[in-house]
Amino acid sequence: QKRTLSNGLIIEDLAFGPVDGKEAAAGQKVKIFYTAMSEENGRVLDTNVGKAPWKFRLGSKGNTDGWKYGITGMRIGDKRRLVVPPSLGRGEDGAVENVPPNSWVVYEVELIDVKK
Repeated sequence: QKRTLSNGLIIEDLAFGPVDGKEAAAGQKVKIFYTAMSEENGRVLDTNVGKAPWKFRLGSKGNTDGWKYGITGMRIGDKRRLVVPPSLGRGEDGAVENVPPNSWVVYEVELIDVKK
């Protein structure tokens, strides 16, 4: 199922983990696997698949609002595709190496773990 939030973020559920799995919420520590792709041409911009999971506090500085809104509510084992507009991503500046300014980025995200 695909839905578009009022802030422009598009969320598509790709797979579901166990229904009794821990649910991600802002302020919690999460571990994810992700692949970031250009929405324009599908080019892979970054990935940690096959490496260690990315660990961060959901909603913390340094991570995009697109991740905060898109990962909140996921349960361990869930997979989502997030189509993140520039306003919730890297914005006018882009990211130094990979993301051009004002770019839409598609993330495929798998939630691996949630901790308080």
